[in-house]
Amino acid sequence: MEKRIIKADGQEQEFSELKLIDSILKAGASEELARKVANQIAADAGLTSTEEVNSKVIQLLLPEHRPLAGRYNLKRAIMRLGPSGFPFEKFVARLFEAMGYEVKINQILQGSCVTHEVDVVIKKDNINYGVEVKFHNKTGYKSNVKVPLYIKARFDDILKGENQLKISDFYLVVNTKFTDDAWIFANCSGIKAISWEQPTGNNLARLIDQNHVHPVTAVTSLPENLFGEVLKKGVVLCSELAEAHELLAQLGLNAAEIGTITREASAIAALKNEM
Repeated sequence: MEKRIIKADGQEQEFSELKLIDSILKAGASEELARKVANQIAADAGLTSTEEVNSKVIQLLLPEHRPLAGRYNLKRAIMRLGPSGFPFEKFVARLFEAMGYEVKINQILQGSCVTHEVDVVIKKDNINYGVEVKFHNKTGYKSNVKVPLYIKARFDDILKGENQLKISDFYLVVNTKFTDDAWIFANCSGIKAISWEQPTGNNLARLIDQNHVHPVTAVTSLPENLFGEVLKKGVVLCSELAEAHELLAQLGLNAAEIGTITREASAIAALKNEM
């Protein structure tokens, strides 16, 4: 009998062992390890949701390859940047920096009617772009058409105003998926939209992996109660956490704990991209 699981949005689908193997491979696992883990998941009749499947995968990967478990946990790690959206804004800024852009955060721009705070302003090849960042920490949530409608109205007002930074184009970055209407409207209206899975080839998940900007919340050995403290100090990426020995000591961790955390952070940042 086929195995059925419930997705985060509540819809039921057939479990695919091949898809699970592929997702574990993309995180950097060997084919042997990916098949081993997927076979155990397929044989476990008690796993009835994608949330349970993902938790079990991480549980199985931890003793085999802790950094790989953190890498596989990427989507959850991004959601753990909340509950406020500001850490995600800083993360997106770091992502664009890694892609070669000059970056400014929280810029106040005068529109034709009112002033606007733009989350991130980026510059490359003498072209300035505004970036609006929307964060949600609820699994299964999709950004609906109201989001690009609102962003389009704000950006049109900015373009009609003084526009002192000479912004000529706009991005909308979300950590979830778009509804069909939201995706169609964003593209139709000229907004450069990026979601977890869209556009194909340059979606958020792929850009994160390609540019090695994994969030500190992917580090499984960092105590969860310290994520907020680390983020407050401006340490957003695994590559930054790998060098944050002094900060971790200030947070009360001993030398052995610091060594474990920084080694894992460094390993996650260095894992070979298979996407």
